[in-house]
Amino acid sequence: MRNETMNKQDLDIKKKPQGKYVNLDGELFYKIENHDWMDPFFMSIVSSSNHWLFVSSTGGISAGRSNPDGALFPYYTDERISENFRNTGPASIRNPE
Repeated sequence: MRNETMNKQDLDIKKKPQGKYVNLDGELFYKIENHDWMDPFFMSIVSSSNHWLFVSSTGGISAGRSNPDGALFPYYTDERISENFRNTGPASIRNPE
């Protein structure tokens, strides 16, 4: 294993999120490098048929139809949705056996 000395400025430059377009099998995608160093953000997604989805970059979600009474997951503020990723977001469970 190499032993390198890096100062804080080098670390900040290497961990700065940066976006660029990439071509994968003939299709154009937008790639965000170092996305895990981005501040959390929130997205609201709606459809023409009254479906809605609120999703946090932390993984927490709420979704439903028409109004809060039609929610599939608890209808909370964006802060609570972001903090609720353990209950409504993605999870990976590994069985060591």
